[in-house]
Order: sequence, then structure tokens, then C-alpha cells
Amino acid sequence: MTNGAHLPDLNRGPGWRTWAGIAEESFSVVVLLLMMGLPLLEALFRGVFENSIPGSVSLVRHGTLWIAFSGAALASREERHLGFGTGFASASDSTWNTVRKVLAYGTAAGVSLVLAYASFQLVNIERENPAAIGNYLPLWIAESIIPLGLALAAWRFTTRSSSRWSWKLATLAVVGIVISLALIPADFRPDLFWPGMIMLVATVLMGAPIFILMGGAAALSFYAMGEADLEITSLVAIPTAAYEIVTDPFLPAIPLFTAAGTVMALGKTSRRLTDLFRAAFGWLPGGVAIATMLVFAFFTTFSGASGVTILALGGLLMPLLLNEKYPERFSLGLVTSAGSLGMLLPPCLPVILLAVTARTPIDKMYVAGFLPALLLIGLLGAYSVWTARRSEARNTSLSWENLKAEILRAKWEIFLPVLVLGGIFGGLTTLVEAAALTLLYTIITVCFIHRDYSWKSGLWNALVQSTILTGGILIIIGMAKGFTDYLIEAEIVADAVEWVTTTIESKFVFLLVLNLLLLVVGCLMDIVSAIIVVVPMILPMAEAYGIAPTHIGIIFLVNLEIGFLTPPVGMNLFMSAYTFGKPLTQVYRAALPFILLWAIAVLLVSYVPWFTQVFM
Repeated sequence: MTNGAHLPDLNRGPGWRTWAGIAEESFSVVVLLLMMGLPLLEALFRGVFENSIPGSVSLVRHGTLWIAFSGAALASREERHLGFGTGFASASDSTWNTVRKVLAYGTAAGVSLVLAYASFQLVNIERENPAAIGNYLPLWIAESIIPLGLALAAWRFTTRSSSRWSWKLATLAVVGIVISLALIPADFRPDLFWPGMIMLVATVLMGAPIFILMGGAAALSFYAMGEADLEITSLVAIPTAAYEIVTDPFLPAIPLFTAAGTVMALGKTSRRLTDLFRAAFGWLPGGVAIATMLVFAFFTTFSGASGVTILALGGLLMPLLLNEKYPERFSLGLVTSAGSLGMLLPPCLPVILLAVTARTPIDKMYVAGFLPALLLIGLLGAYSVWTARRSEARNTSLSWENLKAEILRAKWEIFLPVLVLGGIFGGLTTLVEAAALTLLYTIITVCFIHRDYSWKSGLWNALVQSTILTGGILIIIGMAKGFTDYLIEAEIVADAVEWVTTTIESKFVFLLVLNLLLLVVGCLMDIVSAIIVVVPMILPMAEAYGIAPTHIGIIFLVNLEIGFLTPPVGMNLFMSAYTFGKPLTQVYRAALPFILLWAIAVLLVSYVPWFTQVFM
């Protein structure tokens, strides 16, 4: 499996795309466009007629569910689920690669089928207790996408394990072994918990998606309790938890903002912004590096993932830095780390997810992250100026005529943050309505004003790509929520809180231990899984020490940003090595100064609450 951040063209030539494939893509695109249109119509009705569209909010929420599992099925088709497998596959010979893939994909297919069966049980329960969305769409029909998406993903894991039938049969054997474990009598299940967890971790390292680890861990945990079997089971708690989190009222913003970011990334928005920031700051010492930072931060606020930003912009901005005589190591480190700067700024998606998980108002979380984001930009900016002076990097001359021309070229992009932030913080739109407006705005500017690509084929490709990215993220959110619910139900969270609060008396010592723990979490987990699994555990601990949820939330995000850069498995390191064709050891050395700068920011944000609370 790849990391899910590629944005390839799906048009691979005549005959590759079947009618079934086109229909599958069409479903996702139509759902995404409806999710864009309904909130805008809702805002119009509310403003003009002082009324609302019956059931529109609920339909948009369930649109997120459809995007999650149809996008996950598409991600399986493209082999683009989030995972760690690519980092290990390259060093293996072809035979080992095949064995690795058979084990990883076979396990993924088996776990997906077990979860699909549990989801089917959920649908049956809803059929017996009829409920409807907007009084016209039965809820069980909306929920049917869960078992359908998981079953289709399982089929694709099996068929894509190898092109040879002998290896496909081996994959089916692995699938059978995984499913047979679900039939073991309850008395023996606790003994299989740790062997099963080791198997899951091993197969994820071999290439199975991260959502398989989350869903499989949840299933193993419920089985180990001795309460689950394949009839009516406590495993239904997993798809139930996935349904509840994915249909959260704020979560539709994720597919909408992701689609807007993808539409921009596949166009020439990055070139226009680069030229603008270079004209505005290039004359300063370190100005080109500062311009690079700002472009990366802008894109990450909409893509929600710094890894995606590296892949989308790295090929443009890395040569620019080298051409201006910045040292290669500095340039590589800056491009590897700068994307994380946007993680704290609106409308970045991890902040939304963090606020939803912590049950904290989203606008307060954004406000809390504003000064820490400026602190990080200031630290990296100062280091850029220092490096530019030492290396005698070239500056561009300030030309007011050129600056004016670039402002006019990028005026539509400049206005976008004003539109989004003005709508959200001005109380004119809800978060989801602002996300829908952002997507519509980017489609109009990229396809019709700038005409970066055709609104037919180009826009179609961008929207399909965004559903694949979104599906890969949302299915992790859903499966991780099932695992988190188990931790709460088994009172593991309560026991952990009690142990920590009785062992560590000082709030400052707790924050230090927390920072070290989150550093490890950021190295080993993607940000989505970390938020869903870890935040519910640390929030009760933070409350016991009198730490505000917004403060602990920003500490959490800044720590995870360091984790993206920390060897051996920081996600940005893999992205950068892959994008620029550099050895991982070289990327490690380049990232080290930036890790130290982030560490300074973490300590300041952790021990000086003023940074997150001054505007509250």
C-alpha cells in the first residue's frame, strides 16, 4: 500500500476503466457535489426565506458516510490506503515482495470481511427498527454502504495481491485463516489476543492499511472479552462507532475542504502563490525560503496533510530554493518540515477532528492555535534568514510593478482565506457551509477563471482523487473510534487516568511525560488515528491536572508535527525521500535542525499557557 498522498491521473488509456469503475467513480463524485450544493442551498434558504430544507443537514452528514466507504473502496482499487508498507518493500526481492503482499492483503481482506459481516448485522438491526433520513430515505439503506464498501475492499485486496492465480489462491488461504479465528470458542479467545495483535502489526508493516490495524485491534479486543461471536455480536459496536463518528455534524467539512485542496493542487494555484510570495518577500534575506514556508502552510490548511503538500509542491519549490543558492541540506529540511506549519491554521482538518473528538468548539480550537502557529513560522523564518546570510543565498530585487502584477494574477487565491475565515468567524456560515463555499469557489476559479484544466476531465479527476484521499482518512477515523470505544468500555482509560494521577503529582512533570509520549505516538501513528485513539485517553488526565482542553489539544498537534519529522518512521521523512529520490539517512540529517526548532516551540506552548489562552 502507498501512503495515499499521490494524485495521479486516473485516465490510464482505452480499455482500463470499465463501466463498473466509471459508475463507482460517478457515485462518489455525485455525492460530493450534492454535499457541496445542499449546504449552500440551506444557507440561501435561511438567509432569504428564513427557512430550511427538510433533512438537508442529515443528508449531508450521511453523504460523508457514503464518501468514506465508497472512497475506501476506490482507495483499495488504486492501492492507495494509508500504510507503512512502501518503506519496507523497496529493499526486498520480487519473491519476498509477493509473499509480503499475499500476507498483508490476505489479512486485510479477512479483517475487512469480518467487519463487513458485523456491519451487515447493524443494517439488519436498523431494518427491524425503521428510521428515516428526512422522512423519506430509510436509514438502513444509508448504512448499507458500510458492508458494501468493506466487502468490495476485501475483494480488491484479494484480487490485487498478485497477477498469478497460484498466489491469489494463497491469499484466499490467508483470508480463510483470518475468518476461521472468528469461529474459535469463547474460552480460547483471550489466549489469541496478543498473537493476533502481533500478526496485525506485522502485516501492517508488510503493507496492509492502517485501518485494518485499527479495525482488527477492535475486533480482537471484543473477542478477547469472550462476548462476541459471528451471530449477533458485540462486534456490531465497531460499525456502530464508525457510523456515529463519520456522521458527526462537523465532519462533512473534511471531504469538502479536501476536495478544494485537491482541485487547487492539480491546477496552477501553487505557481501563482509561489510567484506572489516570492515577489513580496524574495528581496528580504531568506525571503525565498520564507515564501516557500508560506506557500506550504497555505496548502496544508486545505489538504490537511503535510505529506500531500510535499508531493504536490516539492517538485516546484525544491528546485527554486536550490536555484537561489540555498544549501541542499537546508532546502531539503525546509521542504520536509514546512508543510506542517499549516496544521494549526484554519480551516485545517486535524483541528476540526481534534475539536470534534474533544467535544470543544472548533472556533476556540482555531483561536488557541493561532499564536503557536505564528511562533513556529517565526522560528523557521528566523532560521531561514540566518541560513541565507551564512550561505549568501540570492535575493530577488523588489519591483512594485511585478508585485502588483502578481497580486492581480493571484487575487482569487488571496481572497479565499478571507472568504473562509470571514464566513466562519463572522457568523455568516457554519463550518460545513464554509467548506461547501470553498469547494465551489475553487472550482470556479481553477476551472472557469484561470482555466488550469478542463472542467470535464480535469475536474472529474480532481474530485475522484479527493474522494480516494478522504475515504482513506475517514475509514481510519471510523475503525479507530471502534477501538477507542473498547478502551473506554473496558475501563482501560479510567485505569490509566487513575494510575497517572496517583503516580505523577506535578502538572509540569505530567506535561513533560506527555510530550515524550506524544513524540513516540507521532512517529508511529498517522495523525487521524492518533487523534481518535489517544485524545480520549489524555483528555481526562489533562482535566485532572486542570489543563484546558484547547491547551492540551494544541500541545497534541504541535507534538505530532514533530513526530512527522522524527526518525525512523516520521511520515514526512518518507514523503520527502520518495519525492526527491534521496536516501532516508540524508533526509534525517536535513530534518534535524527543524526538529530542534519544533522542540523549542513544544516546550514554550506546553509551559506557557498564554500562547493558547490569550485570546480566549
